[in-house]
Amino acid sequence: MFQDRNIGCVECGQEFVFSADDQQYHSERGYSDPKRCPSCRAA
Repeated sequence: MFQDRNIGCVECGQEFVFSADDQQYHSERGYSDPKRCPSCRAA
């Protein structure tokens, strides 16, 4: 159902992979897709 997707970070512009497993996790909990890469989220 889900496939890995590349998303561009709104903060630094770096592309990161939104994995199928992460997409399923977000979908099951009603979360929206991430807008920031893992590095920017950690900062």
